[in-house]
Amino acid sequence: MRDEVERAVHACPVRAIRAEVDSPLVDPTSTERDAAGLADQSFASPSRIVVAGASLAGLSAAETLRDLGYHGDLVLIGDEPHPPYDRPPLSKQVLTRRLSTDTSLPQPRDLNIDWRLGAAARGIDLIAGRIELANGGALDYDRFLIATGTRARPWPKPDEASVDGVLTLRGRDDAERLTQRLAASPGRVVIIGGGFIGCELASCCREMGPRRHHRRKRGRADAAGARPAHRRLHDHGDP
Repeated sequence: MRDEVERAVHACPVRAIRAEVDSPLVDPTSTERDAAGLADQSFASPSRIVVAGASLAGLSAAETLRDLGYHGDLVLIGDEPHPPYDRPPLSKQVLTRRLSTDTSLPQPRDLNIDWRLGAAARGIDLIAGRIELANGGALDYDRFLIATGTRARPWPKPDEASVDGVLTLRGRDDAERLTQRLAASPGRVVIIGGGFIGCELASCCREMGPRRHHRRKRGRADAAGARPAHRRLHDHGDP
């Protein structure tokens, strides 16, 4: 199971993984009742469910739990201070100023969520049923759902990564910093990463004007479609 999880994380940040458990969260006999709009109001054997990950996956999990009739405490932990937001526009529309950095996802109804934003989950005590937070706090839980995504690979040398002008694009704050830099019309931009995000960023740079060098790491990690996109960028006069 561990190998399957690791392969899924490396292959795609959005991947459904099914885990068999001895005590399912939802009563198996409740399916027909739910379909008839008669969700059992008392099925919730756990009194608190904690979700690590306050982005699209975590928000979708929270909505599903409420749809299934769960009425207990529902806590969402996120390492960023922002409520769930849409990430794909960060590497395109946000950088070109077609959208603001506020790409918050709609929450159609009150899910009665206890939001714990700006403090990442750093550890778990399986025996005590407790989550350790980066800010020194802790949360008890009856069920714990991991719905975190991937992270951008940091530059391997911290002293070089801290140099002014070395940026990473992953989250909303990253996009804001990069947008400000690109708006200043830099003379040259070097991009490390040849997947969809790298190619979209290169396209933005071409649209906005600065000379751009695109460094693509070759190998099996290439995203499907990245090579054709890379060729198209070269066809438009990129080095």
